[in-house]
Amino acid sequence: MMACPLPRPPWRQGQLDGLCGLYAAINALAYVLAPVVTVDRRGAARMFKHGLAHIAEHVPLTTAVRDGIDPDPWVALVTHLAEHVAAKLDVPISVALPFAGNAKAGRDEWLDLARRTIDAGDALLLLLAGEHRHYTMAARLTPRLLGLHDSSGLQHLQLSATGMGSSKRRHRIQAEWTIVLGLRPHRVRERPG
Repeated sequence: MMACPLPRPPWRQGQLDGLCGLYAAINALAYVLAPVVTVDRRGAARMFKHGLAHIAEHVPLTTAVRDGIDPDPWVALVTHLAEHVAAKLDVPISVALPFAGNAKAGRDEWLDLARRTIDAGDALLLLLAGEHRHYTMAARLTPRLLGLHDSSGLQHLQLSATGMGSSKRRHRIQAEWTIVLGLRPHRVRERPG
């Protein structure tokens, strides 16, 4: 089930770079912001530039481009980019790590969170291990599939082939690195006078 339509096709990473974490963050922010603002190519490019500068402050850029970034710097990147965009647009964006420090979260528990997050229209970012070492965004959930809004072209994961953490399944969700982005409720400011 998907709460609202995706604002546009996902921004796509190049075939030779490891910047899926940055693209996942940009795609998630575009999705969350869709009810209030359209993130066009210029806006996405500004987020990309700002995110790349943040990465370069914490990870050697050649390493990040070649090999991607580890989970801790990725969480810092997503948080930083969300805070930056929220301040620039004066839009309250929440960032939550519902399973932080809990590598043993169960599959049913994670899928329940995914269902609630997607139904609420929030963005669900995740780290995949197994066949893919990849950051992506979940966009829909059916009894058989986890649909993705993905920078590399992955469209879905079959739930029968998807497990958690150290399972032996083809796709493994690293629950402790799950991030939920959402618009926080806020008061509409009235114009003076």
